[in-house]
Amino acid sequence: MKEQEIRQRQMEADEQDENRRIEEFARAKRAQEDALEKEKARIAEEKRKAYEAICEAAESRNKEEEEMEYLRSELHLEELEASQRRKEELDARKKLQDRLEMLRACETQKQVKEERKKQEAIEEAEFRRKLLEKFAEDDRVELLNEQKRRQKVLSIEVVVVDDIIIKYHLRLSY
Repeated sequence: MKEQEIRQRQMEADEQDENRRIEEFARAKRAQEDALEKEKARIAEEKRKAYEAICEAAESRNKEEEEMEYLRSELHLEELEASQRRKEELDARKKLQDRLEMLRACETQKQVKEERKKQEAIEEAEFRRKLLEKFAEDDRVELLNEQKRRQKVLSIEVVVVDDIIIKYHLRLSY
């Protein structure tokens, strides 16, 4: 039995040794698998971080492009509004200028009309004055002519009366 016991012990020792080697191998395998898993996880994390960085960069670029497009759009809109305001301002100035020119033209027309009226009044007054002078002259001439005619008639009457007196005296003398 001793031999069997030794063998049994030897087998148990071999089995324990085998179990220990299997356990060591399993531990080494697990450690290797753990290290491999950690490496895969590290690589996956790096890939995820790289992907996130690329996504963030792309998103940042997209945001910048969107912001630039928005700013371009805003600038274009402001330029259009400024252009519209300038056009409206120019239109308002032109309307005001046209109105002022019309008012000036109207004022000038009124002044011309007033001047023409004054000139016509002066001419009419001058015409009346000349007409009155002519009438006065005609009346004076007619009065003179009438006086001459009367004097002539008187003179003829005087001559006729004188003739009658002379004839009368002559008759008396016969």
